[in-house]
Amino acid sequence: MKNKVVIITGASSGIGEACALELSDQGANLILVARSEQKLKLLCEKINSKQGKAYYIVTDVSIESDCATMIQLSIDKFGAI
Repeated sequence: MKNKVVIITGASSGIGEACALELSDQGANLILVARSEQKLKLLCEKINSKQGKAYYIVTDVSIESDCATMIQLSIDKFGAI
């Protein structure tokens, strides 16, 4: 997963959070997505403090414009998905 770009929805807790931590340990570049900004921010800080690369964006995946913004963030930060 080294240098792969991964978007993780539901990243603020549970399986999404566990996937984020594991993929970061494997060297993936992450876009963390959920509706809870506080939890996303804490997870992003945790990953980045361990030399990972993660950005977060508060997103409701049922809203098309939120998804478009999420995709654009990924492209802006990492050049791809």
